[in-house]
Formats: sequence, C-alpha cells, structure tokens
Amino acid sequence: MKMQTPYHCTCFECHAKEVAMLFNYMFKRGTVTRLTNENVYEQSLIVPVHGGYLQDSVLIWNPKGKDYCAFVSNCTDGFNAFVHYLNHHRHINATGYSALNDKDYPFYHFFRYELDGLRRYVRTMKDDPRWEFYQKGEPFEFEDVSRCSRRLKRERLDRDMVIEYMRQMGYDLEDPLFYETDECYLVEGV
Repeated sequence: MKMQTPYHCTCFECHAKEVAMLFNYMFKRGTVTRLTNENVYEQSLIVPVHGGYLQDSVLIWNPKGKDYCAFVSNCTDGFNAFVHYLNHHRHINATGYSALNDKDYPFYHFFRYELDGLRRYVRTMKDDPRWEFYQKGEPFEFEDVSRCSRRLKRERLDRDMVIEYMRQMGYDLEDPLFYETDECYLVEGV
C-alpha cells in the first residue's frame, strides 16, 4: 500500500538524536520530546491539516533498520536554512524534496547535498502569474532529463518525479516501513 507522503522531507545520513539536538541548539527555543515505538505516520506533521495557524514543529526519526534519519516539518520551506547549516558546518549529507500540490502556487523541488556542498538542485514552481524552472549541478543518471527541456515549465518536474528521485536515492517515502521507528524526536514551539 502506498502512503501519502509528507509535503517536505529531508533525509540526513546521521542519527535522529544528533539532528534533534543540533536543531534545538541552532534555534535556541522549542521543546524536544523523545518518542519511542512509534509509527510516525500517525503524527499530524506527516499530513498537515490546511488552514489555521500551526506553530512550527519538526519530527525527526530513524526508520527501523536504516542508518539515516528523516526530518519533516510543518514550516513552509521545510527549514532549508537548517539543511544547509548541517551540510556546510557539520558535513552531513542530505537528500530532500518538497511537493506542494497547491492549486494557486504549486512548488516541487529535489536536492542533494554531499560533503563538498550542493551536488544537485532542481525546482519548478508557479510564481504568479508565471512558472519558473531552475536547476543546478549535474543530473543523476536516474533523472528524466528530457523533461527539463519541455516547453512548458510546469511539466519539467512534478510530485511523482521528486518522490521517485527520493526512492532512487534509497528513501522510499511510499513504503509504510519508512514510517516505523524505535526512536523519534518531536521538536515543538520553534
């Protein structure tokens, strides 16, 4: 059974506890709660409710049997500055995406940071009234590069593509096992 994927997710090649502590240290506010034996899919951050004010929060977990952690937030940009900080200052590899199927302002991106910095970034979005497309770095062998040259920018990258790119990198967000963990951290009040 395929799972509904989060709007944003970044996978870091390190333990969830390290990311939670660094996140709390960097923002110097918020409460870190350690949760155990959870199916994190049941947490509200995975499939956020639209409308109303949501206090910024993050959920960080190590999928069972994996040597990486997943980082999901309800923040509009997925805390991109934090992702960059972990890579640039802590030398932690990161792979992530956003897939916002908003009818007025859709936004899709995929990125990979490696030890020497940004390896790949590709994005398409509607910025009223026009669509924009941007890419940086050499495409991975699994990317559908023919789509990047389509006339309509909105057809160059979409939700299915970024989810497949994550799967090709080893992060299957549609697999229910991705959301099972023995240890996860919820940081609230950011």
